[in-house]
Amino acid sequence: MDFTLSRQHEMLRDMVREFAEKEASPQVLEIEEKAEFPHHLTKRMAELGLVGIFVPKAYGGGEMDHLARLISLEELSRVYSALGLILEGTQGAMYALLNEGTEEQRRKYLPPLCRAEKLSCFAVTEPSGGSDLAAMQSLATAQDDYYVLNGRKVFISLSAVADYLLVVTRSPNNYDAFLMERGTPGLEAERRENFLAERCLPVGEIVMTDCRVPKANLVGKEGSGLRTAMACVTVIVRAGLAAISLGLARGAYEGALKFAKERILYGKPIAELQAIQFKLADMEVAIDAARHLTYHAGWLIDQGKSSRELTTPIAKAKLFATDVATRVSLAGTQILGGYGLALEHNMINRLNEALAMVPGGGTSDILRVIIGREIIR
Repeated sequence: MDFTLSRQHEMLRDMVREFAEKEASPQVLEIEEKAEFPHHLTKRMAELGLVGIFVPKAYGGGEMDHLARLISLEELSRVYSALGLILEGTQGAMYALLNEGTEEQRRKYLPPLCRAEKLSCFAVTEPSGGSDLAAMQSLATAQDDYYVLNGRKVFISLSAVADYLLVVTRSPNNYDAFLMERGTPGLEAERRENFLAERCLPVGEIVMTDCRVPKANLVGKEGSGLRTAMACVTVIVRAGLAAISLGLARGAYEGALKFAKERILYGKPIAELQAIQFKLADMEVAIDAARHLTYHAGWLIDQGKSSRELTTPIAKAKLFATDVATRVSLAGTQILGGYGLALEHNMINRLNEALAMVPGGGTSDILRVIIGREIIR
């Protein structure tokens, strides 16, 4: 059993780390303060091949594997988790197009998405909740050469900036997935959530009122929408959030360790205090465990495992990694003391960002339900 990353993966890690530290890091506080979407950084990530990293070269992508995608999300989020969320947010529709879309759809939509000339979002969650997809109320009805969509989606990442929207709705007999284009009459991106963390990331509501969507924009076969949605939630959202949380935890740990080595108390660095060493040891062990779960999930995806086979291991990775990010960020805040609450030290920001990871793709308790059912099955 070889846990060594390939040379290609190592080179990718180095490249993304350099971009995150040298180009993104100096802008983080300003971007958060202005709460404006960082189009320039998104374009730069596309130039580096990160947006379409798992998409074949024939459609403009980097043709790497999903482990590479998770490594890139981890490295970006080590510096600024919003960048990881931007990638994760737009990659859901790309994954659905790649796996369920027609050849015409792939050639039309994937190249501009890979170049970040266009952005996409994945719209599933409704006011009644996101974990019980079968309870969604948005409805699509067939009319001549169109489907007419009505309904409301909430907590949709990139809602205000997405050019293409992968929308999953109920149909009279089943569920379907559609690729909608911004500007469709009746389609409105409404109220934006006022979140405490990742403020540059627009998360908001989407309202569909008698939206006419061509039948050519159906993604997958009729009635396959629920399967498409679950595959995107599992492979892109949950696995992606595990990697983002891992990066968050690493950033918090490294910041706390640096501070502990430099902060002098009782005539010596506080890193020499056993109480601090115990915290640092717990943080490092937890991060290593989260990394193994997350990378294993990526490896399983790359082995071509079915969505059913992936559900539990990816749930484990997301459950544990989000918990680790929260615990490590809180411990880091304690190590920094009063400085931990200062925005310029970026520790309280990381704690807020870690908390924001928990509900995405299913809360911790929902993930425990998934894991528990598999245990007793």
